[in-house]
Amino acid sequence: MDRTWSGKTEGGTFGQRFLLWYFRHGSIRFLYIVLALVVPFYMLFAHKRYLAIYHYFRKILHRSALSSFVSTYRNHFLFGQAMFDKMALFAGRTDKYRLELVGNEVFDNQLDNPKGIVMASSHCGNFELAGHILRQNKKNINALAFGDENPDYQKARQKSLDKHNITLIPAKEDMSHILVVNNALQNGEIVISPSDRAYKGSRMAKFNFLGKEADFPTGPFYFASRFNANLFTVFVMKEGPFHYKGYVYQLQVITDSKNANQNAIDTAKGYVEVYEKIMKKYPLQWYNFFEFWS
Repeated sequence: MDRTWSGKTEGGTFGQRFLLWYFRHGSIRFLYIVLALVVPFYMLFAHKRYLAIYHYFRKILHRSALSSFVSTYRNHFLFGQAMFDKMALFAGRTDKYRLELVGNEVFDNQLDNPKGIVMASSHCGNFELAGHILRQNKKNINALAFGDENPDYQKARQKSLDKHNITLIPAKEDMSHILVVNNALQNGEIVISPSDRAYKGSRMAKFNFLGKEADFPTGPFYFASRFNANLFTVFVMKEGPFHYKGYVYQLQVITDSKNANQNAIDTAKGYVEVYEKIMKKYPLQWYNFFEFWS
């Protein structure tokens, strides 16, 4: 069974262009209502993704069949809201949202440190909103972006991120983006990397996650260990309509072993433990729409 993700955001050019226009002028609450009606059809026709989330609730969280079905609907509904919220912020509707942050003091204190920073991101909650709440102008931010995204979506995304000193680094099949990451960390900059999905060419390791073994990429943790960079992870979770709460954690970077791969695995363990803690608190906001567990 394929446990990797293609990295491509769904939706055609016209659809994404229309949504970006709408979010600048229209009612987001109205879209929430429409979304509630559309989700059942998505669950029906995107059956593979539906099953992946259903299995998460049924086999990993051990909920009943009915509870798993209802939770899958709520999960899809929350994911749709998260996408709408993200695009609304891309469109400049920042006044409509309440964003709060817990634990950012440690991150702020490291901005004057000449060492680079690796930020391990996750596909739960709404991580991209971290750019709106971790505002700073002391270090350049480089965000690895996987997949062949729609040009209109990418343009709006980059325009929004430019306001927060964030540059997207497209991941290349020839792995040339690794050189950009190396240079960024050597220059003491920030590198954001997805840390819970397997992509082509990813180095992987197995960890116990929510009671069952799962594969996690070790690349971000390899870079943190190799460059002795500061390592953080941020989870931005939806608390209610137009309200998000961000949690910032500094993670221990292991450099003890002479084996670089083992250092990466030992470092990744801390990330997986924090991730598990967050998912136990917000189980509905798990957005890896593929069979994640072995």
